[in-house]
Amino acid sequence: MKNVPVDATIIPQVLQYAIWAETNPDSVRALWLECQNKPDGLLPTWEDFDVRIIVIAPHILRSTLDSVKRINYEVDLIEVNRWVDGDNELLLVSKLEPDGRSRPKPTGGLETYDLEFYKKHFNADSAKEFFRFVGEVEELIKDSGCWKRSRTNTIVPSKRASSMLLECTGPAPNLSLSLRSCRRQQPTN
Repeated sequence: MKNVPVDATIIPQVLQYAIWAETNPDSVRALWLECQNKPDGLLPTWEDFDVRIIVIAPHILRSTLDSVKRINYEVDLIEVNRWVDGDNELLLVSKLEPDGRSRPKPTGGLETYDLEFYKKHFNADSAKEFFRFVGEVEELIKDSGCWKRSRTNTIVPSKRASSMLLECTGPAPNLSLSLRSCRRQQPTN
């Protein structure tokens, strides 16, 4: 039990206590027998008892949950906050539970966003229509003369380009393509 906020550094401390309790059952029994305020109806079996770690503090950092998942003891993390208003005393008790976050994964390189990628992750018919549409747009861009290819073989706008969003309107239009298009310069007289 702590009266200050705790973080994951509490885990090594409570692990030492748990290991001590597990390896010294006679000492635990002696402490129990010396206790003046024993709970009614609770009679431990000293030959076979399991150790449970309970951490009680006013605030427990959520990073502590990640450390708790890696130890083999049962652990309860309980936040207790107390407020006093005149003669009234209020307690807020919260038991922290793991939030089910998935395990972090290492970052990966840039995927190849080709037709096969889109067929795998989207509707196959939409992917085909999307790439047909992209081809048409690229032809329009090449003909307009105000776009150029970059070193990474992607089409980038020149200084004369303005922005707009082009959407696939094929049989299953669930893909869109964000491009920049250009205004053709008006011939000067």
